[in-house]
Amino acid sequence: MSSAKLTMIGLYNFDPTLFDDISLPSGINKDILIPEILRQCGEFEILYPNLDFLKFMISNWSEKHYRTFEKWVEGLSEEFNPLHNYDRHEVYTDTHKSKDDESSSSHSTTSTSSGGSVNRNVAAYDASSLQPKEGETSTGTGSGSGDSSGSINRTGEVSITHEAHLFGNIGVTQSTEMLMSFLEAERWNIYEHIAELFVDEFCIRIY
Repeated sequence: MSSAKLTMIGLYNFDPTLFDDISLPSGINKDILIPEILRQCGEFEILYPNLDFLKFMISNWSEKHYRTFEKWVEGLSEEFNPLHNYDRHEVYTDTHKSKDDESSSSHSTTSTSSGGSVNRNVAAYDASSLQPKEGETSTGTGSGSGDSSGSINRTGEVSITHEAHLFGNIGVTQSTEMLMSFLEAERWNIYEHIAELFVDEFCIRIY
């Protein structure tokens, strides 16, 4: 007579909230995953028979593998052409800068004039010294000043962006081989693999 064993299906039937605390990234449907987990657990005996502790461990397990599940979703969501084995994107920018500064320094000019006199002297035929003939005298002051300054700045920048997308088949692998590899990869099911991790963690695999 075989002894009774506690299974995941039995506990779930007893408490449908068993998986309420499981954490899953966007892109994984909980309503699809839970039935797959129960299917793979089948009649295997569970490792943690205490219900409360099992709930805690299931929550911890999902958090531990959260990043792994997230990367699986990202990888499966990536768009690509299965017949192309070369896909290269290039974007680069050339920037040319020039700066010319022309400046004239400030300068000032000042002129000043003052009053003065002009005298003309002549000598008589019977005189031994010069005598004033006529005189002109002017008085007055004058000054002038000027300031000038200027600055010219010119700055220029030219940017040219180049973008290229190179893709196709470079002949390393035949297109038919790539297609078959793609179809094989499409058979990889994320729900099955998550459930397999769950069974390894919580079930005793004894058939």
